[in-house]
Amino acid sequence: MIQSIVPPKSNALVLLWPCLALTAVQKQPNLTFQTNFLSAVNHWVVLPKNGSEHHYLYGYLYFDPAKGIVFYLENTLAFDGTWKLNREPKSYVLQKTMRDPEMNVALLPKSIQQLYNLPEKPVALGAILNSESAEYAAQFGHYLNQLEQSSLAVPLLKKALKKTPNHTSLWFELGYAYNAMARYKKAIRVLETLTQVAPSQKAWQELGYAYLQNKKTTQAEHCYIEAIKMCQINTAVQKIGLEMHLIFRKLGEFSLAHKWEIIAKTGEIPRN
Repeated sequence: MIQSIVPPKSNALVLLWPCLALTAVQKQPNLTFQTNFLSAVNHWVVLPKNGSEHHYLYGYLYFDPAKGIVFYLENTLAFDGTWKLNREPKSYVLQKTMRDPEMNVALLPKSIQQLYNLPEKPVALGAILNSESAEYAAQFGHYLNQLEQSSLAVPLLKKALKKTPNHTSLWFELGYAYNAMARYKKAIRVLETLTQVAPSQKAWQELGYAYLQNKKTTQAEHCYIEAIKMCQINTAVQKIGLEMHLIFRKLGEFSLAHKWEIIAKTGEIPRN
């Protein structure tokens, strides 16, 4: 007997669907639509029903540094008394950039992938960035950080660092992620290492931010001084100066606030 579709419990995008009979006698496995698409990258997935009553899109999620997370349509799921993959050649290619942070998808079970001889990823995507490379992890980690999904970025970056410990972009994105998660002591350890081996303006600023949040103003000021030494243009120095002036003023550190006010106005570091 074919199972009926289970209605949603609430307005949340958490749906349970019956799907894909393995054999005529086996119980149909359900697909659970409770995996956020950000966590489903590099997997075959099924999108929630949209449009046709009897067809559901399935395909592959991958990360494109230029576009973000993209859904590549392989084909559809069809229902004609049983659930099955539609293996007829599709007449068009859908590559949908995923932008809805609330979007949940269902992971296509490995057993179904094997049953229908689906490859590890679509053949047409052979040229995409290698998901095992350090560069992929750095770019994907940056993307997740900018989406304020740093909790997903951290395990990705740590795994990549074990394989490529000298990749400086991985260190920066990991330090940034820890700052975003208010794990400032971890951020300080990561960013101190980074500024020792590959100092940069943004690394010093990120370390300075971590020190400020940990109430270590002396160390923070040192970091921001080092940051402005590496600025390429005067306006960048003035911008940092203004930010630090406002921060120290808010903290009640008025002598430091005055010092950074001068930097904000002149773009120069005072001698004393």
